[in-house]
Amino acid sequence: MRAIIIIILSVTIIVTECHAEKFFDKHDVVITYGPGCKHFDGDDDLNEKNHIIGGSIDKWFGLTFINSNDVRSWFAGRTFRTSKWKPLNENWFGRLNIYIGLLYGYEEDVPDVAGWTIAPIPTMEIGHKKISMEIMVVPFDGGVIGAMFNYKF
Repeated sequence: MRAIIIIILSVTIIVTECHAEKFFDKHDVVITYGPGCKHFDGDDDLNEKNHIIGGSIDKWFGLTFINSNDVRSWFAGRTFRTSKWKPLNENWFGRLNIYIGLLYGYEEDVPDVAGWTIAPIPTMEIGHKKISMEIMVVPFDGGVIGAMFNYKF
């Protein structure tokens, strides 16, 4: 809960200080929420309500969540995106993304330096105008699939 309050206050300060209209005209600002995930290894002890919350400015992102082992985790880095594919019309789109960044909170599960490791997370995004949903696939530890919902200002 404390992390969520810190993120909300940080975003509020950034928006207030940056003359919101000019800032949003020049930058892609997105907030993200992910309610949960599904593990494929069948272990009932793993947390599947990870409550991802975060955001991005242009290609840089940061988010926090409760990982599979019920530990607060942090993930920050850069997003690489394909061009938007618009099969129906200008309002609907799809694209592939990969999030590459520093991940904290998995000390016992992955090789790390001071608790931090480099992680790539691929996603498939489907959206309409300013809202979208991303399906992410985490290929290690038996496999995890999850969803994130985005709103672009």
